[in-house]
Amino acid sequence: MNRRRKSWSAFRLIALVMLLFLPIMACSNSTLPQEQQDSDADAQKQNVSQQQPGKIAVTLYFTDKNFEKLVTESREIELQTGQTLVEAVLEELFRGPRQSGHETAIPPDAKLLKVSQAENIVTVDVSKEFDVGDIQEIVARIMVTNTLTELPGVKYVKFYKDGQEYIGASGEPLGLMTKTETPQEQLASENQSADDAAKKYNMILYFAGSQAMYVVPEVREVNIAGQRYAQTAIEELIKGPTTPGLYPTIPNGTKLKSIKIENGTAVVDFSKEFKENHPGGSAGELMTITSIVNTLTEFSSIKNIKFLIEGKENETLAGHVIFDQPFTRNEDIIGQRIILYFSNKDANYLIPEYRDIQHDEPNVVKRIVQELIKGPVAEGLEPTMPEGLTEKDILDAKINGDTAVLNFSSNLKTKHKGGSAGETLTVYSIVNSITELPNIKRVQILIDGKVQDTLAGHMALDEPIMRNPNLIKEQ
Repeated sequence: MNRRRKSWSAFRLIALVMLLFLPIMACSNSTLPQEQQDSDADAQKQNVSQQQPGKIAVTLYFTDKNFEKLVTESREIELQTGQTLVEAVLEELFRGPRQSGHETAIPPDAKLLKVSQAENIVTVDVSKEFDVGDIQEIVARIMVTNTLTELPGVKYVKFYKDGQEYIGASGEPLGLMTKTETPQEQLASENQSADDAAKKYNMILYFAGSQAMYVVPEVREVNIAGQRYAQTAIEELIKGPTTPGLYPTIPNGTKLKSIKIENGTAVVDFSKEFKENHPGGSAGELMTITSIVNTLTEFSSIKNIKFLIEGKENETLAGHVIFDQPFTRNEDIIGQRIILYFSNKDANYLIPEYRDIQHDEPNVVKRIVQELIKGPVAEGLEPTMPEGLTEKDILDAKINGDTAVLNFSSNLKTKHKGGSAGETLTVYSIVNSITELPNIKRVQILIDGKVQDTLAGHMALDEPIMRNPNLIKEQ
Protein backbone atom coordinates (compact mmCIF):
# COMPACT_ATOMS: atom_id res chain seq x y z
CA MET A 1 0.00 0.00 0.00
CA ASN A 2 2.84 2.43 0.89
CA ARG A 3 4.59 1.54 -2.36
CA ARG A 4 1.43 2.45 -4.29
CA ARG A 5 1.14 5.79 -2.45
CA LYS A 6 4.74 6.61 -3.26
CA SER A 7 4.19 5.69 -6.89
CA TRP A 8 1.11 7.90 -7.05
CA SER A 9 3.01 10.82 -5.48
CA ALA A 10 5.83 10.38 -7.97
CA PHE A 11 3.33 10.24 -10.83
CA ARG A 12 1.69 13.47 -9.66
CA LEU A 13 5.03 15.25 -9.50
CA ILE A 14 6.01 14.05 -12.98
CA ALA A 15 2.63 15.16 -14.35
CA LEU A 16 3.03 18.60 -12.80
CA VAL A 17 6.52 18.99 -14.26
CA MET A 18 5.25 17.92 -17.71
CA LEU A 19 2.36 20.38 -17.40
CA LEU A 20 4.83 23.19 -16.76
CA PHE A 21 7.48 22.09 -19.26
CA LEU A 22 6.20 23.99 -22.29
CA PRO A 23 5.63 27.45 -20.70
CA ILE A 24 8.93 27.25 -18.81
CA MET A 25 10.83 26.32 -21.97
CA ALA A 26 9.17 29.29 -23.69
CA CYS A 27 10.95 31.52 -21.17
CA SER A 28 14.35 29.80 -21.47
CA ASN A 29 17.50 31.40 -22.86
CA SER A 30 17.40 29.11 -25.88
CA THR A 31 14.91 31.46 -27.49
CA LEU A 32 17.27 34.43 -27.20
CA PRO A 33 19.77 35.60 -29.82
CA GLN A 34 23.19 33.96 -29.49
CA GLU A 35 24.95 37.19 -28.61
CA GLN A 36 22.56 37.71 -25.70
CA GLN A 37 23.06 34.13 -24.49
CA ASP A 38 26.81 34.74 -24.46
CA SER A 39 26.57 37.85 -22.26
CA ASP A 40 28.63 37.91 -19.11
CA ALA A 41 26.93 36.34 -16.08
CA ASP A 42 27.78 39.26 -13.84
CA ALA A 43 26.18 41.70 -16.27
CA GLN A 44 23.10 39.45 -16.25
CA LYS A 45 22.76 40.01 -12.51
CA GLN A 46 22.65 43.81 -12.85
CA ASN A 47 20.31 45.79 -10.62
CA VAL A 48 17.24 45.60 -12.86
CA SER A 49 15.08 47.41 -10.27
CA GLN A 50 16.93 50.64 -11.10
CA GLN A 51 15.64 50.68 -14.68
CA GLN A 52 13.52 53.67 -15.67
CA PRO A 53 9.88 53.10 -16.65
CA GLY A 54 9.77 51.83 -20.25
CA LYS A 55 8.11 53.48 -23.21
CA ILE A 56 4.63 52.29 -24.08
CA ALA A 57 3.05 52.43 -27.53
CA VAL A 58 -0.40 54.05 -27.53
CA THR A 59 -2.98 55.18 -30.06
CA LEU A 60 -4.34 58.74 -29.85
CA TYR A 61 -7.52 59.91 -31.57
CA PHE A 62 -7.81 63.30 -33.30
CA THR A 63 -10.07 64.76 -35.98
CA ASP A 64 -10.05 66.67 -39.26
CA LYS A 65 -10.49 70.45 -39.43
CA ASN A 66 -14.27 70.14 -39.96
CA PHE A 67 -14.82 67.73 -37.04
CA GLU A 68 -16.38 65.24 -39.43
CA LYS A 69 -14.14 62.21 -39.11
CA LEU A 70 -11.71 60.64 -36.65
CA VAL A 71 -8.01 60.05 -37.31
CA THR A 72 -5.35 58.30 -35.24
CA GLU A 73 -1.70 58.78 -34.38
CA SER A 74 0.60 56.16 -32.86
CA ARG A 75 2.99 57.39 -30.19
CA GLU A 76 5.37 56.09 -27.59
CA ILE A 77 4.99 57.63 -24.16
CA GLU A 78 7.03 57.23 -21.01
CA LEU A 79 5.43 57.01 -17.59
CA GLN A 80 6.77 59.32 -14.93
CA THR A 81 7.22 58.13 -11.35
CA GLY A 82 3.84 57.82 -9.66
CA GLN A 83 1.94 58.44 -12.90
CA THR A 84 -0.72 56.06 -14.17
CA LEU A 85 -0.96 55.01 -17.80
CA VAL A 86 -4.37 56.70 -18.11
CA GLU A 87 -2.98 60.02 -16.83
CA ALA A 88 0.03 59.86 -19.14
CA VAL A 89 -2.10 59.09 -22.20
CA LEU A 90 -4.53 61.94 -21.54
CA GLU A 91 -1.71 64.42 -20.99
CA GLU A 92 -0.27 63.40 -24.36
CA LEU A 93 -3.69 63.69 -26.02
CA PHE A 94 -4.20 67.20 -24.64
CA ARG A 95 -0.86 68.25 -26.20
CA GLY A 96 -2.47 67.84 -29.61
CA PRO A 97 -1.64 66.18 -32.93
CA ARG A 98 1.72 66.08 -34.69
CA GLN A 99 0.72 64.99 -38.17
CA SER A 100 -0.24 67.41 -40.93
CA GLY A 101 -3.99 67.61 -41.54
CA HIS A 102 -4.85 66.37 -38.04
CA GLU A 103 -6.66 68.68 -35.64
CA THR A 104 -7.81 68.53 -32.04
CA ALA A 105 -11.31 69.34 -30.85
CA ILE A 106 -10.06 69.99 -27.32
CA PRO A 107 -9.86 73.77 -26.73
CA PRO A 108 -6.35 75.06 -25.87
CA ASP A 109 -7.50 76.50 -22.53
CA ALA A 110 -9.30 73.30 -21.40
CA LYS A 111 -7.78 71.64 -18.36
CA LEU A 112 -7.75 68.08 -17.11
CA LEU A 113 -8.83 68.39 -13.47
CA LYS A 114 -8.94 64.81 -12.22
CA VAL A 115 -8.67 61.28 -13.56
CA SER A 116 -9.46 58.05 -11.73
CA GLN A 117 -10.17 54.43 -12.59
CA ALA A 118 -12.26 51.76 -10.89
CA GLU A 119 -12.53 48.38 -12.58
CA ASN A 120 -12.96 49.08 -16.33
CA ILE A 121 -14.40 52.59 -15.85
CA VAL A 122 -12.28 55.73 -16.17
CA THR A 123 -13.72 58.95 -14.73
CA VAL A 124 -12.50 62.17 -16.37
CA ASP A 125 -13.18 65.59 -14.85
CA VAL A 126 -12.47 68.52 -17.20
CA SER A 127 -12.73 72.27 -16.79
CA LYS A 128 -15.67 74.23 -18.19
CA GLU A 129 -13.51 75.46 -21.09
CA PHE A 130 -13.65 71.93 -22.50
CA ASP A 131 -17.33 72.45 -23.40
CA VAL A 132 -17.54 74.79 -26.40
CA GLY A 133 -20.86 73.32 -27.54
CA ASP A 134 -22.02 71.85 -30.82
CA ILE A 135 -20.18 69.12 -32.68
CA GLN A 136 -16.70 70.22 -31.52
CA GLU A 137 -17.50 69.38 -27.89
CA ILE A 138 -18.90 65.97 -28.86
CA VAL A 139 -15.80 65.19 -30.95
CA ALA A 140 -13.58 66.24 -28.03
CA ARG A 141 -15.29 63.70 -25.80
CA ILE A 142 -15.04 61.04 -28.51
CA MET A 143 -11.30 61.71 -28.82
CA VAL A 144 -10.86 61.16 -25.09
CA THR A 145 -13.13 58.11 -24.98
CA ASN A 146 -11.68 56.33 -28.01
CA THR A 147 -8.12 57.00 -26.87
CA LEU A 148 -8.78 55.60 -23.39
CA THR A 149 -10.73 52.55 -24.57
CA GLU A 150 -7.72 51.56 -26.70
CA LEU A 151 -5.92 50.88 -23.41
CA PRO A 152 -6.11 47.40 -21.88
CA GLY A 153 -8.70 47.15 -19.12
CA VAL A 154 -10.67 50.28 -20.11
CA LYS A 155 -14.14 49.89 -21.57
CA TYR A 156 -16.13 52.90 -20.32
CA VAL A 157 -15.47 56.60 -19.74
CA LYS A 158 -17.57 58.86 -17.54
CA PHE A 159 -17.25 62.63 -17.91
CA TYR A 160 -17.57 65.35 -15.31
CA LYS A 161 -17.28 69.08 -15.86
CA ASP A 162 -15.94 71.08 -12.93
CA GLY A 163 -17.00 68.21 -10.66
CA GLN A 164 -20.54 67.96 -12.03
CA GLU A 165 -21.79 65.11 -14.22
CA TYR A 166 -22.01 65.91 -17.90
CA ILE A 167 -25.47 66.43 -19.35
CA GLY A 168 -26.09 65.29 -22.93
CA ALA A 169 -27.73 67.20 -25.76
CA SER A 170 -31.14 65.79 -24.76
CA GLY A 171 -30.84 67.32 -21.29
CA GLU A 172 -30.43 63.87 -19.73
CA PRO A 173 -27.34 62.48 -17.93
CA LEU A 174 -24.70 61.49 -20.43
CA GLY A 175 -23.90 58.27 -18.59
CA LEU A 176 -20.98 56.13 -19.68
CA MET A 177 -19.39 56.59 -23.08
CA THR A 178 -17.90 53.74 -25.08
CA LYS A 179 -15.89 53.67 -28.27
CA THR A 180 -17.68 55.46 -31.13
CA GLU A 181 -16.90 55.06 -34.83
CA THR A 182 -18.16 58.46 -36.03
CA PRO A 183 -19.21 61.81 -34.48
CA GLN A 184 -22.57 61.47 -36.24
CA GLU A 185 -23.26 58.22 -34.41
CA GLN A 186 -22.64 59.82 -31.01
CA LEU A 187 -24.68 62.91 -31.89
CA ALA A 188 -27.68 60.79 -32.89
CA SER A 189 -27.42 58.83 -29.65
CA GLU A 190 -27.33 61.96 -27.48
CA ASN A 191 -30.22 63.60 -29.34
CA GLN A 192 -32.48 60.67 -28.59
CA SER A 193 -35.57 62.02 -26.87
CA ALA A 194 -36.16 61.27 -23.21
CA ASP A 195 -39.76 60.56 -24.16
CA ASP A 196 -38.81 57.61 -26.36
CA ALA A 197 -40.37 54.31 -25.26
CA ALA A 198 -36.99 52.95 -24.17
CA LYS A 199 -33.34 53.68 -24.78
CA LYS A 200 -30.15 51.81 -23.93
CA TYR A 201 -28.09 53.25 -21.10
CA ASN A 202 -24.87 52.04 -19.48
CA MET A 203 -25.49 52.25 -15.75
CA ILE A 204 -22.99 51.97 -12.88
CA LEU A 205 -24.17 49.75 -10.04
CA TYR A 206 -22.27 49.13 -6.82
CA PHE A 207 -22.15 45.72 -5.12
CA ALA A 208 -20.25 44.34 -2.14
CA GLY A 209 -16.73 43.06 -2.59
CA SER A 210 -15.66 39.65 -1.35
CA GLN A 211 -14.62 40.87 2.12
CA ALA A 212 -17.44 43.41 2.65
CA MET A 213 -14.86 46.20 2.95
CA TYR A 214 -15.62 48.02 -0.31
CA VAL A 215 -18.39 48.42 -2.84
CA VAL A 216 -17.19 47.66 -6.36
CA PRO A 217 -18.73 49.06 -9.57
CA GLU A 218 -20.38 46.89 -12.19
CA VAL A 219 -21.54 48.36 -15.51
CA ARG A 220 -24.85 47.11 -16.84
CA GLU A 221 -26.62 48.01 -20.06
CA VAL A 222 -30.27 48.65 -19.30
CA ASN A 223 -33.32 49.93 -21.15
CA ILE A 224 -34.57 53.22 -19.73
CA ALA A 225 -38.15 54.30 -20.31
CA GLY A 226 -38.74 58.04 -19.90
CA GLN A 227 -37.12 59.44 -16.75
CA ARG A 228 -36.95 56.20 -14.76
CA TYR A 229 -33.17 56.28 -14.18
CA ALA A 230 -33.24 56.02 -10.38
CA GLN A 231 -36.04 53.45 -10.29
CA THR A 232 -34.27 51.29 -12.86
CA ALA A 233 -31.03 51.50 -10.87
CA ILE A 234 -32.70 50.16 -7.71
CA GLU A 235 -34.45 47.42 -9.65
CA GLU A 236 -31.10 46.32 -11.09
CA LEU A 237 -29.48 46.37 -7.63
CA ILE A 238 -32.24 44.09 -6.36
CA LYS A 239 -31.40 41.59 -9.13
CA GLY A 240 -27.84 41.32 -7.79
CA PRO A 241 -24.43 41.29 -9.49
CA THR A 242 -23.32 39.32 -12.52
CA THR A 243 -19.57 39.88 -12.01
CA PRO A 244 -17.57 37.08 -10.29
CA GLY A 245 -16.30 38.12 -6.88
CA LEU A 246 -19.15 40.55 -6.17
CA TYR A 247 -22.10 39.94 -3.86
CA PRO A 248 -25.68 41.24 -3.55
CA THR A 249 -26.42 43.96 -1.01
CA ILE A 250 -30.22 44.11 -0.95
CA PRO A 251 -31.96 41.34 1.08
CA ASN A 252 -33.99 38.66 -0.68
CA GLY A 253 -37.64 39.47 -1.16
CA THR A 254 -37.16 43.24 -0.98
CA LYS A 255 -39.44 45.30 -3.19
CA LEU A 256 -39.16 48.95 -4.16
CA LYS A 257 -42.41 50.63 -3.13
CA SER A 258 -41.55 54.11 -4.43
CA ILE A 259 -38.77 56.56 -5.14
CA LYS A 260 -39.18 60.33 -5.25
CA ILE A 261 -36.57 62.97 -6.02
CA GLU A 262 -36.99 66.51 -4.68
CA ASN A 263 -34.35 69.24 -4.36
CA GLY A 264 -31.48 66.82 -4.82
CA THR A 265 -32.74 64.26 -2.28
CA ALA A 266 -34.01 60.84 -3.33
CA VAL A 267 -36.49 59.34 -0.89
CA VAL A 268 -36.43 55.56 -1.34
CA ASP A 269 -39.20 53.49 0.22
CA PHE A 270 -38.59 49.72 0.51
CA SER A 271 -40.87 46.89 1.61
CA LYS A 272 -40.54 45.35 5.08
CA GLU A 273 -38.27 42.58 3.76
CA PHE A 274 -35.49 45.15 3.42
CA LYS A 275 -35.24 45.14 7.23
CA GLU A 276 -36.66 41.75 8.18
CA ASN A 277 -34.45 39.73 5.82
CA HIS A 278 -31.25 41.66 6.37
CA PRO A 279 -28.45 39.43 7.73
CA GLY A 280 -27.25 42.23 10.01
CA GLY A 281 -23.78 43.19 11.14
CA SER A 282 -22.30 46.66 10.86
CA ALA A 283 -20.29 45.75 7.75
CA GLY A 284 -23.33 44.22 6.05
CA GLU A 285 -25.49 47.25 6.80
CA LEU A 286 -22.77 49.57 5.50
CA MET A 287 -22.50 47.58 2.27
CA THR A 288 -26.27 47.76 1.71
CA ILE A 289 -26.54 51.47 2.37
CA THR A 290 -23.41 52.47 0.46
CA SER A 291 -24.25 50.38 -2.59
CA ILE A 292 -27.61 52.15 -2.92
CA VAL A 293 -26.29 55.63 -2.10
CA ASN A 294 -23.30 55.45 -4.45
CA THR A 295 -25.41 53.96 -7.24
CA LEU A 296 -28.05 56.70 -7.06
CA THR A 297 -25.56 59.55 -6.67
CA GLU A 298 -24.05 58.55 -10.01
CA PHE A 299 -26.92 60.72 -11.30
CA SER A 300 -26.12 64.43 -11.06
CA SER A 301 -29.66 65.31 -9.89
CA ILE A 302 -29.26 63.23 -6.71
CA LYS A 303 -27.01 64.39 -3.86
CA ASN A 304 -28.64 62.77 -0.81
CA ILE A 305 -30.57 59.58 -0.09
CA LYS A 306 -33.24 59.17 2.57
CA PHE A 307 -34.53 55.70 3.39
CA LEU A 308 -38.04 54.64 4.38
CA ILE A 309 -39.39 51.16 5.11
CA GLU A 310 -43.10 50.73 4.48
CA GLY A 311 -43.34 54.52 4.41
CA LYS A 312 -41.74 55.04 7.84
CA GLU A 313 -38.34 56.11 9.13
CA ASN A 314 -36.26 53.62 11.16
CA GLU A 315 -33.52 54.43 13.67
CA THR A 316 -31.26 51.68 12.32
CA LEU A 317 -31.36 49.25 9.43
CA ALA A 318 -30.55 46.14 11.46
CA GLY A 319 -29.29 47.41 14.78
CA HIS A 320 -26.02 49.14 13.92
CA VAL A 321 -25.89 51.96 11.35
CA ILE A 322 -28.01 55.06 12.07
CA PHE A 323 -30.66 55.02 9.39
CA ASP A 324 -33.01 57.97 9.97
CA GLN A 325 -30.75 60.67 8.45
CA PRO A 326 -30.00 61.42 4.78
CA PHE A 327 -26.86 59.78 3.38
CA THR A 328 -24.33 61.31 0.98
CA ARG A 329 -21.93 59.64 -1.41
CA ASN A 330 -18.88 57.87 0.05
CA GLU A 331 -15.95 57.72 -2.41
CA ASP A 332 -13.59 56.24 0.20
CA ILE A 333 -15.41 52.93 0.22
CA ILE A 334 -15.27 52.36 -3.55
CA GLY A 335 -12.98 49.46 -4.37
CA GLN A 336 -11.66 47.33 -7.19
CA ARG A 337 -11.25 43.57 -7.50
CA ILE A 338 -7.96 41.78 -7.57
CA ILE A 339 -7.57 38.08 -8.26
CA LEU A 340 -5.08 36.10 -6.17
CA TYR A 341 -3.93 32.55 -6.86
CA PHE A 342 -3.30 30.06 -4.05
CA SER A 343 -2.55 26.36 -4.03
CA ASN A 344 -5.07 23.59 -3.61
CA LYS A 345 -4.46 21.10 -0.78
CA ASP A 346 -2.75 18.61 -3.11
CA ALA A 347 -0.31 21.29 -4.31
CA ASN A 348 -0.89 20.61 -8.00
CA TYR A 349 -3.10 23.53 -9.05
CA LEU A 350 -3.60 27.23 -8.42
CA ILE A 351 -7.12 28.33 -7.52
CA PRO A 352 -8.35 31.96 -7.77
CA GLU A 353 -9.58 33.92 -4.78
CA TYR A 354 -11.17 37.35 -5.22
CA ARG A 355 -10.26 40.23 -2.96
CA ASP A 356 -11.19 43.90 -3.05
CA ILE A 357 -8.89 46.88 -2.48
CA GLN A 358 -9.19 50.68 -2.62
CA HIS A 359 -10.02 51.86 -6.16
CA ASP A 360 -7.13 54.35 -6.19
CA GLU A 361 -4.55 52.04 -4.61
CA PRO A 362 -1.20 53.72 -5.44
CA ASN A 363 0.75 50.49 -6.10
CA VAL A 364 -1.55 47.63 -7.07
CA VAL A 365 1.34 45.30 -7.93
CA LYS A 366 2.82 45.63 -4.45
CA ARG A 367 -0.60 45.27 -2.85
CA ILE A 368 -1.19 41.98 -4.70
CA VAL A 369 2.04 40.55 -3.32
CA GLN A 370 1.16 41.79 0.17
CA GLU A 371 -2.16 39.96 -0.05
CA LEU A 372 -0.44 36.79 -1.29
CA ILE A 373 1.86 36.92 1.76
CA LYS A 374 -1.19 37.17 4.04
CA GLY A 375 -2.43 33.91 2.56
CA PRO A 376 -5.85 32.63 1.51
CA VAL A 377 -9.14 33.27 3.27
CA ALA A 378 -11.28 30.56 1.67
CA GLU A 379 -11.29 27.01 2.98
CA GLY A 380 -9.49 24.42 0.90
CA LEU A 381 -6.74 26.78 -0.22
CA GLU A 382 -3.13 26.77 0.91
CA PRO A 383 -0.53 29.58 0.97
CA THR A 384 2.18 29.64 -1.68
CA MET A 385 4.60 32.14 -0.17
CA PRO A 386 7.33 30.94 2.25
CA GLU A 387 6.38 30.83 5.91
CA GLY A 388 7.82 33.79 7.79
CA LEU A 389 7.89 36.10 4.76
CA THR A 390 6.49 39.56 5.58
CA GLU A 391 5.54 42.74 3.75
CA LYS A 392 8.97 44.16 4.66
CA ASP A 393 10.51 41.55 2.36
CA ILE A 394 8.97 43.36 -0.64
CA LEU A 395 11.80 45.81 -1.30
CA ASP A 396 10.31 47.32 -4.44
CA ALA A 397 7.49 46.81 -6.93
CA LYS A 398 7.26 48.75 -10.17
CA ILE A 399 6.06 48.50 -13.75
CA ASN A 400 8.52 48.65 -16.65
CA GLY A 401 6.47 48.75 -19.85
CA ASP A 402 4.35 45.59 -19.82
CA THR A 403 6.59 43.94 -17.20
CA ALA A 404 6.14 44.07 -13.43
CA VAL A 405 9.51 44.10 -11.66
CA LEU A 406 9.43 42.72 -8.10
CA ASN A 407 12.43 43.01 -5.81
CA PHE A 408 12.36 40.74 -2.74
CA SER A 409 14.78 40.40 0.12
CA SER A 410 16.87 37.23 0.35
CA ASN A 411 14.18 35.79 2.64
CA LEU A 412 12.14 34.74 -0.39
CA LYS A 413 15.01 32.42 -1.28
CA THR A 414 16.35 31.37 2.13
CA LYS A 415 12.95 30.73 3.75
CA HIS A 416 11.62 28.70 0.82
CA LYS A 417 11.36 24.96 1.46
CA GLY A 418 12.42 24.25 -2.11
CA GLY A 419 11.30 21.42 -4.33
CA SER A 420 10.25 21.75 -7.96
CA ALA A 421 6.50 21.75 -7.28
CA GLY A 422 6.75 24.17 -4.35
CA GLU A 423 8.92 26.65 -6.21
CA THR A 424 6.68 26.47 -9.26
CA LEU A 425 3.55 27.22 -7.25
CA THR A 426 5.22 30.15 -5.46
CA VAL A 427 6.44 31.74 -8.67
CA TYR A 428 3.26 31.24 -10.67
CA SER A 429 1.00 32.36 -7.83
CA ILE A 430 2.87 35.68 -8.07
CA VAL A 431 2.99 35.79 -11.87
CA ASN A 432 -0.60 34.68 -12.50
CA SER A 433 -1.97 37.07 -9.88
CA ILE A 434 -0.11 40.10 -11.23
CA THR A 435 -0.80 39.34 -14.90
CA GLU A 436 -4.51 39.55 -14.11
CA LEU A 437 -3.85 43.30 -14.34
CA PRO A 438 -4.72 44.35 -17.88
CA ASN A 439 -1.42 46.04 -18.76
CA ILE A 440 0.98 43.41 -17.34
CA LYS A 441 2.16 40.48 -19.49
CA ARG A 442 5.18 39.19 -17.54
CA VAL A 443 6.90 39.44 -14.17
CA GLN A 444 10.61 39.76 -13.35
CA ILE A 445 11.49 38.51 -9.86
CA LEU A 446 14.69 39.87 -8.29
CA ILE A 447 16.42 39.02 -5.02
CA ASP A 448 18.16 42.00 -3.37
CA GLY A 449 17.99 43.84 -6.69
CA LYS A 450 19.70 41.13 -8.74
CA VAL A 451 18.57 38.53 -11.24
CA GLN A 452 18.83 34.97 -9.89
CA ASP A 453 19.33 31.72 -11.79
CA THR A 454 16.64 29.93 -9.75
CA LEU A 455 14.42 30.48 -6.72
CA ALA A 456 15.79 27.59 -4.64
CA GLY A 457 17.46 25.31 -7.13
CA HIS A 458 14.62 24.45 -9.53
CA MET A 459 12.37 27.24 -10.87
CA ALA A 460 14.26 29.55 -13.25
CA LEU A 461 14.18 33.27 -12.44
CA ASP A 462 16.77 34.54 -14.93
CA GLU A 463 14.15 36.08 -17.26
CA PRO A 464 10.75 37.75 -16.96
CA ILE A 465 8.13 35.02 -16.59
CA MET A 466 4.89 34.92 -18.53
CA ARG A 467 1.50 33.74 -17.30
CA ASN A 468 0.83 29.98 -17.06
CA PRO A 469 -2.91 29.32 -17.47
CA ASN A 470 -2.32 25.55 -17.41
CA LEU A 471 -1.86 25.69 -13.65
CA ILE A 472 -5.20 27.41 -13.00
CA LYS A 473 -8.29 25.49 -11.95
CA GLU A 474 -11.54 27.09 -10.87
CA GLN A 475 -12.80 25.89 -7.48
